[in-house]
Amino acid sequence: MNSQPEITAQYQASRKIDDLLNPENRLRDRLGKLSREMLAHQGVGPATISNADAISRVLSPSESPRNQRFFAAVLLRLLSALPNEIHDLDHDRRLLVTKLLARFPKIAKALDIDKKAQGWERLKAFESAADKVDEYLAEALAPKRSLAAFEQARQRVMRLYHNPLVHAIAIPFLPDFLSKDHIGTPLAALHGHLVAPPRRTRSTYSEAKESLEAILDDCTRHDTRYVREFFRPFFAALLDQVTTTAVPQTFMSWRVGVVSFGLVARNARSVAGRGVTVVRRGSSGAGAGF
Repeated sequence: MNSQPEITAQYQASRKIDDLLNPENRLRDRLGKLSREMLAHQGVGPATISNADAISRVLSPSESPRNQRFFAAVLLRLLSALPNEIHDLDHDRRLLVTKLLARFPKIAKALDIDKKAQGWERLKAFESAADKVDEYLAEALAPKRSLAAFEQARQRVMRLYHNPLVHAIAIPFLPDFLSKDHIGTPLAALHGHLVAPPRRTRSTYSEAKESLEAILDDCTRHDTRYVREFFRPFFAALLDQVTTTAVPQTFMSWRVGVVSFGLVARNARSVAGRGVTVVRRGSSGAGAGF
């Protein structure tokens, strides 16, 4: 890991797209500026293209499916953040936006949009798409959960990559280290630590800690919206939970300690009944959330 996103044109374009989609930034010809960054992100179009020509190219049906998917993702984010930027377009451009989004029926299906809905109705329904993605990400990547529920949390994260709205809108903006193939590495390392037998907790602790530190470092370097607002807090909380444990023990070994304590307590009561004094050794553990 430890990529250097700041040196790539794609990363720079992603940062600019985030800024252009921020409603607090008052801009003229926002769609034109966005269209130029969309083309830059995909590595297409001349560097000196005008805003008007950039819009025409973004809305052109002759663009590759790969480019059209990315353009649709940005337009869906724009519809959620600043819907009037699309609704106030002239009829021809608004129609082209509707047709572009219609090329991805899984999005419409995920939003329960009626196939017979008129163009303006479909655009109105598409406004909720990016907001729903934020809700899915916030739920799956909620940082304040107990490590006892980590396996369920891991499954929720992996299911994100199969969610049609997340796949259409957020995944195109995620760096490679957060791809489905790569995000599983630190999650698997932590899972291995949590289920490891006590004799292996030292080595699994080191593996989990190093893996989480590496992906958190990459998240810090890659300062784009989805990474900054959802993935970075999630991994920061996991790392904090692992490293602030009093000793590098797993949740499973903590349970073993509690069980052992219970057995000692029962034995103590039994022996005490026979008039023998017993010194009890307790075991403690933390169940803090992440």
